[in-house]
Amino acid sequence: MAYVGRWRVSFLIPALWSLASAQQPSSWTSHDKIALTHLFYWCDAPSGFHYGDAPLTQVTLHPPDSYLSTYSFKDVVFFQREFSDMIAAGIDVALPVFFGNPANVSTWSVPGLQTMVQAEQAMAKAGQSAPKIGMFDDTSSLPALNGGKKPDLTAAAAKSLFYDEIHRFFSNVPQQFWAMIDGRPIIVLYYSSYVSAWDQTTFDYLKQQFQQDFGTTPYIIREHSWSGVTTDAACGWGSSVYGSNTIGDVVRPERRVVLAGGSPVRV
Repeated sequence: MAYVGRWRVSFLIPALWSLASAQQPSSWTSHDKIALTHLFYWCDAPSGFHYGDAPLTQVTLHPPDSYLSTYSFKDVVFFQREFSDMIAAGIDVALPVFFGNPANVSTWSVPGLQTMVQAEQAMAKAGQSAPKIGMFDDTSSLPALNGGKKPDLTAAAAKSLFYDEIHRFFSNVPQQFWAMIDGRPIIVLYYSSYVSAWDQTTFDYLKQQFQQDFGTTPYIIREHSWSGVTTDAACGWGSSVYGSNTIGDVVRPERRVVLAGGSPVRV
């Protein structure tokens, strides 16, 4: 989850925050505190897809049986329920975990994203609050996009491949639902270990192309393994294993957090 302000962004799953307003702003500023959480939306309980008891690849903490008929990325009710729970917990931004390789695009990542947007639209029409949507770019899908090899993101073709994944995500989410800081949509990057090389031109290219296609530049929060480059912010993955960490204005807490006198307190 995330805080923005003196602590600009902090990630936690789950998290508690001050109650969200009935209507999320069109954009936060770099002085605001915001809370973000990842959203793994690939489950389809009716078919058993990404659902079962195996750690890492399936769901080990199951929802109530009454949820199962609609516990699916194919069902608008699934996302409405998830979003309502997020708002009740004070979460401002959902970060769908996006895979851009063809196998996942055709099965769940894009179809699920489209269902997610339908849920946002239905909740907006009903006057219900829902979190804004940022992108969690799961870079583990990049080798699959590059013929099974880690792409070299200093090369023109690989830069285009990297950007195409991001473009696909934002092309499927109407701008009214984007989570933005200073008018710039949020992108959070997973580990750099799935690419063979990168440099500042990788991110310069991404911003240039995004500006050309969408009329603004993204607010990039990179995992700190993307070293030697400058982005808007950085975070560290793995707090559940290694403990909470703070990088600049980004806090990724170890466990649940509540606010006490304006300061995060671990519980």
